[in-house]
Amino acid sequence: MNILLLPLSFLFLLLFIDHNSQAQGPGNALQLDGMNDVVGFSTDNRGITNQLTVEAWIKTNSMGHNHIISKYDRDAENGFQLLIQNGKACLAGRDGSGNYRTSGYSNTIVADDNWHHLAGVVQNGTWTLYVDGVLEQQNKTGYTNTVLNSNENLLIGNYYYVFLGNHFYRGQVDEVKLWKRALSAAEIRQNMCKTVPASIPDLVGYFKLDSFGDGIIKDYSNSRIDGVLQNTSP
Repeated sequence: MNILLLPLSFLFLLLFIDHNSQAQGPGNALQLDGMNDVVGFSTDNRGITNQLTVEAWIKTNSMGHNHIISKYDRDAENGFQLLIQNGKACLAGRDGSGNYRTSGYSNTIVADDNWHHLAGVVQNGTWTLYVDGVLEQQNKTGYTNTVLNSNENLLIGNYYYVFLGNHFYRGQVDEVKLWKRALSAAEIRQNMCKTVPASIPDLVGYFKLDSFGDGIIKDYSNSRIDGVLQNTSP
């Protein structure tokens, strides 16, 4: 199946979040078919060790088990994934403790065919999920020797290259950001509706997903580790 770059029919998406502020939706987005489309990156950890923030704008009506962004293997002891199951979002992964961790699933149904901003944060053993800039779930594990760096490939659209099970993401995704530190709630709200400069500290992956050529997904962060479309042609 081909991945399509969709020009959206609107310029602004109005979301009511804290202080009734208005959030700007994406301009263009990457459409993934939920069958085998995936964007693959290298195994480089981009400096991520014991804390992180992962962000994405998503639009889907798929209520199934969809993995949006991951650097994770279910058989390994480290890594993270941002996913949807039963229409609800979740940050999950492993931290080197031998336990599977989650933020808990969002109260908000995000698989409603509307644009939503998701942000997952790990810091000091706490796994936190924000939806549209609002805190939705938080799990304080008490385990502070967190190790998140993983030997697996970073993926947009599924988790790990073995592709066991059909957990491909079906929908649109845009403005994916990876940070090697935990952003505050205020920082998430401040940055969620705008592009950010590549020089901003601790931004280690920035995929605007506005355009691609020759199947290359450009990384606009200073990491400059581009991705490749898998199982499709641009």
